[in-house]
Amino acid sequence: MKVCVIGGGPAGLYTAASLLARNIDVTLHEKEAEVGGMYRYSLLPASKMSPFAKLLEHKNFSLKLNSKVDLGKLKTMEKEFDAFVIATGSDGPRRLDIPGGEHCVSSLDIAKSWTGEEPRYTVGRKVLVVGMGDVSMDIARFLFGWQGPQFRFPKSILEKVKDVEDVTITSRRGVSGSAFTNSGLRSVLEIPDLGFHWSEGGNTPQNHRPRPENFEETSNWAREHRDSEENGRIKKWWERRMGLLGAVRKGARRLRLMFNTNIKSIEKVGAQYKVKMEQDGVQIEECFDSVISSIGFNRTKEKAPGIAKAVYHVGWARHPRGNVERAKEDAQDVVNKIVQTEKIQ
Repeated sequence: MKVCVIGGGPAGLYTAASLLARNIDVTLHEKEAEVGGMYRYSLLPASKMSPFAKLLEHKNFSLKLNSKVDLGKLKTMEKEFDAFVIATGSDGPRRLDIPGGEHCVSSLDIAKSWTGEEPRYTVGRKVLVVGMGDVSMDIARFLFGWQGPQFRFPKSILEKVKDVEDVTITSRRGVSGSAFTNSGLRSVLEIPDLGFHWSEGGNTPQNHRPRPENFEETSNWAREHRDSEENGRIKKWWERRMGLLGAVRKGARRLRLMFNTNIKSIEKVGAQYKVKMEQDGVQIEECFDSVISSIGFNRTKEKAPGIAKAVYHVGWARHPRGNVERAKEDAQDVVNKIVQTEKIQ
């Protein structure tokens, strides 16, 4: 069996690796001069990519760089392969669809500057980040200039953030529903002398905030799966999350997390931006030196390939959410479907 994988980001690479493990021939087309996709802009250690180096040594693997595959080219390749996997990522970052949304700096522009691209933004002292996934946690580490043993920001880029003292990150969801991982927040809280504060809104007093011991009271999912093994795993995750949020402290600089918060509008006022927000029904106005949009990526607009062979979508080409581990799970799911279809035929 021969499979063509289109896209050399994490999802495409994991798909290729899983197919090769099943002794299936794989040809991977990547439009850029190197593989990695969005991973190249993350703060994950480079060692995460090292397992994929073995792909190049596999006798059943062929890599085509600088090879963009459009629908026309796909049709000419149909006879060569038994199935195609589309792993081309998303259609780009989502934009805030609110008055003044055009004033936002894109999270992708921030991330690209980490790799040495000329930055097209300024941030100032006080920064608002809209969206609370792990990308936002990476941005917070960058804004505070915190470098770990696995990565180094270019010195010229760190000059852009040397004045940052105050970072606010907002989420439309509550504590349990926000997209960041516990490890993502932990990596930020490791920054020395960083003050930390969080809130759920004026209608949620401190003594009514969810805690590990009343997990089942604050989670519909937990109530429905009260006796399951999965519930025990999620409860431990919840306890770790609340443990991290319990690290409220003062510091020379400040990170603030605002849950249950919707951004209503952004207005440029002089050199700053006046942001109107609503947190748990309470209206808030606050000024920031810059606003960064980190609300995820657009779903790829799927087009009918017009071929008879099976076509599968994987990773952000299928659903533009999740991290590298989600891409790995998604790739395995798609490969299982390919193998199962082959058995049926």
